[in-house]
Amino acid sequence: MKIKLSLKMFPYYLVAALIGAYPASSVIIDGVGSGLWYLLALFGLICAAINVTCKLHFTCEPEVRLLGLILLAFLAYTLINQITHGIDDFSESRLERQALLLLTFPIYVLIAKLRLDQEAIFKSIIISGLIFLVYFLVSPTTSRLDGVVHAIHFGNIAMITGLLCIPTTLNGHSLLWRLLAIVAVTGALISFIYAGSRGGVVALSIALFCGLLLHAFRSKLFGRFALGTIALSAIIIVSIKTVEPLNNRYTATVIELKATEEGHFNNSIGIRFQLWEQAWSAAQQNFLTGGGFHAYRQEMLNAISSGELGSFYGHFLSEPHNQILFQLSSTGIIGVGLLFLLFFAPVVLILKKSNFHPNAYEICIILSITALFFCGLTITLLNQRKIIQIFGLLYILAAWSLQSRNSQDQLTIP
Repeated sequence: MKIKLSLKMFPYYLVAALIGAYPASSVIIDGVGSGLWYLLALFGLICAAINVTCKLHFTCEPEVRLLGLILLAFLAYTLINQITHGIDDFSESRLERQALLLLTFPIYVLIAKLRLDQEAIFKSIIISGLIFLVYFLVSPTTSRLDGVVHAIHFGNIAMITGLLCIPTTLNGHSLLWRLLAIVAVTGALISFIYAGSRGGVVALSIALFCGLLLHAFRSKLFGRFALGTIALSAIIIVSIKTVEPLNNRYTATVIELKATEEGHFNNSIGIRFQLWEQAWSAAQQNFLTGGGFHAYRQEMLNAISSGELGSFYGHFLSEPHNQILFQLSSTGIIGVGLLFLLFFAPVVLILKKSNFHPNAYEICIILSITALFFCGLTITLLNQRKIIQIFGLLYILAAWSLQSRNSQDQLTIP
């Protein structure tokens, strides 16, 4: 009987392990992350093909259907918009990347078929936290951690992994699970810090402040919000002063800001300001529907050819390091509206479904989505495969959370 039970449970443990290993492996091991994403999608398609009830499971809750429709609307509008403005090789590559979000449908079907509950999925994320810890331990700390991607994306995904590991530190049914979760959170947080993502630190801080504000409105205890804000601010200030990587990045930020004020733009912040200016200029040509993915690129090429920008800026033709400005220049105000809907519809629906009393898992989903959105103020999110896929994972977790509130038929990993 034990052997039969083990064999029966194998698919559940396998899928949970693949989901848990995905975030860290996607930025540390070249090719493995995307391979896991495609593998999970393939399993989901197989489930849908051999079991019709699997497809019905996806459309069970109206909130889940709404999230699916929003995602399809975002992708459909983007495609139509690009066809309208003409598709070149660059636009085609951007469309192909965003199409990775379509794989969230079969992966959700897979989770629905196996009936994995929130606890099972969040426990599995510990695997990624431990992978981040091992990677930090074997990597030199003389430079920023980056894995196989840019250090910014590495840090942002490590941050999200840490957030997703937190619920198990609180809800783990055994001391072992809680200890593993604490180690995983520590590993992900250290990797986040040593990646040196300044935008990530700001985004995480904003997300936490938003969480405190939401709690204050819900409980009507604004005194707690004040105390929480003071405590969080103190933690941030002390961390910046005492943690060497954070202190180094803060010092560099101050120096770059002063240089930029003096008209010297040959630094990270100064370059971003120049890119944002070109993206805004491209957006002004068509606020309603934008000019397609190539609009920003063409604006940059024009600025370089006219001498407004140096040839060095030819390295930044693909995106302006700001998701909102890139969305505005490429798809207009309509696209920006759909972008906000894509990111914040899961948040609003979870809060509404939970009557503004989300559980620990849902709180961390909300914080992760919010933090990722604000990361987009200093980097373009939906232009990078790894970020697109990690957002897809968060979207799946949000949808399954909405489904789970009306379903008790789930599997719990002991």
